[in-house]
Amino acid sequence: MPSADHELAAEAPLTSAAPLPLDTLKARVAEAVRTYVSRRSPELAHCVVHYSRALAMHPALRDSPDECNAYCRLSQHWRLLAAQCPEAAAA
Repeated sequence: MPSADHELAAEAPLTSAAPLPLDTLKARVAEAVRTYVSRRSPELAHCVVHYSRALAMHPALRDSPDECNAYCRLSQHWRLLAAQCPEAAAA
C-alpha cells in the first residue's frame, strides 16, 4: 500500500503542460508541511520543495518578484531539511 508521502509526491509533476492553479499548489505545500510536523520524512520535505518550486516558477506570479523569491527561499530551506532528516541519514 503506498504511503501518504508517495501520494502527495505523485499528485502533480512539475513537467505538466499547464501549471496547477496557485491555490492548489499553496494547499499542497500547506498539507505537506502539516504532515511533516507529525511525521518527518525526506519524501515529505521533497514534496514541499517540489510544490514551492512550482509556485516560484508559476506564470501568475511573474509580476510578483518578492513572492517568487519567497517561494525560492522556502524551497531552499526545505531542501536542507530533507538532507537533515533522520531517515535520509540512515539511508
